[in-house]
Amino acid sequence: MSYSYVALGDSLSAGVGSSIFSPGFVHRFRRMAERELEDHVLVHVFARPGAETKDVLNDLHQDFIKEKVREADIITITAGTNDLIIAVRKYQTDNDLQALKKSFHECKENFSAIMNLIHELKKSDIRPFVIRLFHLYNPFPKEDLAIKWVKHFNHHLKGLAKDYHVSIVEINKVFNEYEAEYLSIDRIHPNDIGHEQMAERLHRLGYGELTFEEEE
Repeated sequence: MSYSYVALGDSLSAGVGSSIFSPGFVHRFRRMAERELEDHVLVHVFARPGAETKDVLNDLHQDFIKEKVREADIITITAGTNDLIIAVRKYQTDNDLQALKKSFHECKENFSAIMNLIHELKKSDIRPFVIRLFHLYNPFPKEDLAIKWVKHFNHHLKGLAKDYHVSIVEINKVFNEYEAEYLSIDRIHPNDIGHEQMAERLHRLGYGELTFEEEE
């Protein structure tokens, strides 16, 4: 048999920041998963630079992507960073706190809708599967409101990870401590080492019942 891995999200899932001909975290993780599961892992990446949570949600309504999600054994999601960047940059220009709060609320609502739709698509799936969500890390470490956004958004993700098959990759702590080593020159996207760290942290969360399935 083989396993199906669907990566949803933004530029992180698209591999932005890694050097030419070097894979992003998705394909690095695929190699780790293949070693762990001792079988092929087929990757389907539905991610693009600049995607906000609303874009990921819209993509999930496409029939082809829905079908791939239904079939997926592993699902990862990176979303929310672009919502944050756009909202904070706008706030720095117009100083409209209410608009910033509105953007934050919409970001949370979109992510909740993403998870609800995935659960709806997977509700009749009797096979084991895992969903992995990535915490946000802060591209504006000196902006107090960005710090609050990241903190509250990551807390929101924690509330969405109550099911046993959903776990969170806490990359925010890793990147905050090793920003110079793990982030590319734009200080937003991970470099090769950063993508390797994302894959490694994802791998450490394990594969749930997928490993049991192989042993049976």
